[in-house]
Amino acid sequence: MGVATAVALQSFTAGYVVGALTMVGVGFAFMGKSVALVLTAGAFFLPVFFSWFRGARLVMPVRC
Repeated sequence: MGVATAVALQSFTAGYVVGALTMVGVGFAFMGKSVALVLTAGAFFLPVFFSWFRGARLVMPVRC
């Protein structure tokens, strides 16, 4: 989890990818093969897919 957080601080896209892979790894260790695990990891990965599909970057919205 710490690696996913450290990567996410540098790049949101990479953070989502590493987070989804971490979720699959930890979830597989506790749940085994499960449809719920695949759906949850897929839902976690959706922002990356949508940003790639739209050709946009994932950024933190900040107002001054």
